[in-house]
Amino acid sequence: MSTHSAADQCVTTGTYHNIRMLLIRYELPYTSTELLKLGSTWNYNERFILSPSLNLNGPQAGFVSSPGTDGFGQRTPGFVVVNLYAEVRSRNQNLSAFVRVDNLLDARYYNASQGGGYNFFRTPQDSRSVMVGIRAQF
Repeated sequence: MSTHSAADQCVTTGTYHNIRMLLIRYELPYTSTELLKLGSTWNYNERFILSPSLNLNGPQAGFVSSPGTDGFGQRTPGFVVVNLYAEVRSRNQNLSAFVRVDNLLDARYYNASQGGGYNFFRTPQDSRSVMVGIRAQF
């Protein structure tokens, strides 16, 4: 009589030998177990708006198809990105000017991507970007 569970006996293709080994020893690719998103909006008299946000992402597991492949088990470092939105409106609300800054602190960060062989393991993300505009309602 066998004492192995059904998961132990379920053989998959490729280099993973069973589902239990896959679930216990390896993280879900391209994900992080630590994620925090914070944001708030301040509105003063419907004329002045300020909206900062913070995104914290912990280390991410990469994906390499085989335990024997270079890069297997590597993780992409975590990151923190701060964004800011500000707007000023005219008294009659018909005209407004705004500025949006993504990655305010110009953090250099990466997301996990497919690894192994000649593929990238870490994909660089956008540096600071600024958008300025004017809105007019007729």
